[in-house]
Amino acid sequence: MAAVDDFDAVLWDNDGVLVDTEHLYYEATRSVMNEVGVTLDQTTYHAHFLASSRGAWHLVEAKGYDAESIERLKRVRDERHEALLNRPGLVISGVAQMLATLHGLRPMAVVTSSRRRHFDAVHVSSGLLAYFEFVLTREDYENSKPDPEPYQLAARRLGVAPERCLVVEDSVRGLTAAKEAGMSCWVVRTPLSQGEVFDRADRVLTQVTDVAPALLE
Repeated sequence: MAAVDDFDAVLWDNDGVLVDTEHLYYEATRSVMNEVGVTLDQTTYHAHFLASSRGAWHLVEAKGYDAESIERLKRVRDERHEALLNRPGLVISGVAQMLATLHGLRPMAVVTSSRRRHFDAVHVSSGLLAYFEFVLTREDYENSKPDPEPYQLAARRLGVAPERCLVVEDSVRGLTAAKEAGMSCWVVRTPLSQGEVFDRADRVLTQVTDVAPALLE
């Protein structure tokens, strides 16, 4: 188990890594923007939401909508997103078995940019939380990914040196946060990230269930 010996902790992103929810946020955002005449395709969404944290609301502003109107649209988007999160079967196939295999080998935690209420909505019956020491959501830190703060905070809470942490991510934004925190990062490709170049990743995997075999090889 040489790979496991390289790390003292494993930190997991949530959306797109543990649960198949990344596309739901895209669906909710796209539907709201479409109603005000903005077409949000996957390329634009990836560039503004996954590769960075800018968002694409400037495209709505360019249509003449003021800040108050944009905040209203964001609230509608959030309501639609939360409704979508109540769908059953969002845990990615094989994730529970993979986490069970890794449980106890090294401490594990979740570091997500999701709000706590969104995270809880997905995991109320996921059965995954028992495998983690703790979960950090957006309310737990000041600066979100790609800032390294979320991962730095996780390392401090675990009492582990950053260079001894492995992060599992699915976006350039998350990869940047992990590397800027001084951590190793394995990236899992998803339908929303196909074609993206993860040149800073220590490994690029085709599916999240490849993580356990890679750690135990």
